[in-house]
Amino acid sequence: MGDHLKYRLDGQANFYDEGVASARDSYAGNFFDGLPRMEPVRSYSGQAISGSLPLMFINWKARHVGTHRTPADVWLREIQRENYIWMNPRDALSRGLQNGDRVRIKSTAFVSLGRVMVTNGIRPGLVGSSYNYGTYASGAAPIEIDGRPMPTAPHIYGDRVIHLGEPGHEEAGLAGPRQAGFSANNLLPIDPAFKVGGLSDLIGTSAAQLDAWVEVEKV
Repeated sequence: MGDHLKYRLDGQANFYDEGVASARDSYAGNFFDGLPRMEPVRSYSGQAISGSLPLMFINWKARHVGTHRTPADVWLREIQRENYIWMNPRDALSRGLQNGDRVRIKSTAFVSLGRVMVTNGIRPGLVGSSYNYGTYASGAAPIEIDGRPMPTAPHIYGDRVIHLGEPGHEEAGLAGPRQAGFSANNLLPIDPAFKVGGLSDLIGTSAAQLDAWVEVEKV
């Protein structure tokens, strides 16, 4: 189409990547394929991984809480006290769940406690949450230094329970404790072949953040 396109892609598009083709699988020793291909999620040994639980769990970064360190900032926690697990109304109805219910989130690796947000913003069969909450660091949990127990950071509003109503309504502007919410990372599956870490992309080496399966039930 050439000159007929107002905004043209001037970058190079590789249909065959020599860099990928020159690298080897660290487990099997064979070279990777330089051509793009669709494959199932695999373990370190190459075994295909399939979900044994009914709901696929994904996660994303919250805009206001960028890392596991930023929950130490009280002002950021005032924007949203905890992360919710998003669920489509169809899935919520079949499980007897309503917006704001306390739920148990079970994967093959871990069980977390959280609150459900019922929304059409996520498709049926899929649940998800921001991963930036549920920290154990930055004064959220007690630790020992040189054998001496260190106290947790004080909660700005004391220890009293504050009820803010349904998820998505944070108009009160009150911060929760640093450890509020649940850790999405804990729900990610362990690689059955590697055994000391989670599933990862064998070529890019990034963590398989979108390959967890869970069940959610009311507490």
